[in-house]
Amino acid sequence: MPAPNATTGEKSETANAARRKAYEEKVKAQLEAFIKRLLTTPIKDHQVDTKLELKELREICLRAREQFMIEPALVRVKAPVVILGDLHGQFVDFIRILEKLGTPPRQKLLFLGDYVDRGNYSLETVTLLLAMKVRYPRAIWMLRGNHETRAVNKQYGFFEECQQRFPEGKELWTLYQHVFNCMPVAAIVGDRMFCVHGGISADLYSFKQFDRIMRPTDITDLGLLTDLIWADPSDSVTDEAKYCTSPRGVSQVRPP
Repeated sequence: MPAPNATTGEKSETANAARRKAYEEKVKAQLEAFIKRLLTTPIKDHQVDTKLELKELREICLRAREQFMIEPALVRVKAPVVILGDLHGQFVDFIRILEKLGTPPRQKLLFLGDYVDRGNYSLETVTLLLAMKVRYPRAIWMLRGNHETRAVNKQYGFFEECQQRFPEGKELWTLYQHVFNCMPVAAIVGDRMFCVHGGISADLYSFKQFDRIMRPTDITDLGLLTDLIWADPSDSVTDEAKYCTSPRGVSQVRPP
């Protein structure tokens, strides 16, 4: 049998690389089109009609999950970056914020969680963020909030929104939970600022602990992860060294 033709093998490898590059460029173009569509959606009486399609939501969720798993549980972000808090499905307000601040990749943004529930457009809000995260992973960071947990967003609106808007709503809602379970939970900005959705845990004594956080993971009622997304400061705690059980029944409250 004659030896394989090296030139043929090289051509095959080159062709495969070209196909991969073409596919990646296609995905980038699709993400950019989705982002542009949502950013330019007409707003009337604080309402929008983005015409979301189940297929595109699925694809963005799957890619976002992969991207989050690449990142550590504690992400390190270079300054300058704009830090933003709860959005809670307020898509119109979110669009107006972006109009003032600018969007990735030019503007770097760090979000501290609570993208869904309460507002009428949780799907638009969180999926626009996820699309930007996948397309511009070095310009936007998303931390997990307590509403990015199954128990909370099933009760406070996101589950209901998914079911109302899609016949496959329960399946779609479950897919977003898989994404949430992979999100980072904390960030350090400029080697100086520690950012989380909730607060500093009494169980946190070293940043090396974040290396041992296994994802994907759901959140329990107690422990380090729970505190990071639940442990709000409270004026009722006067002892600076003391943590108290939260009246919400989850995690602890701490001094402000």
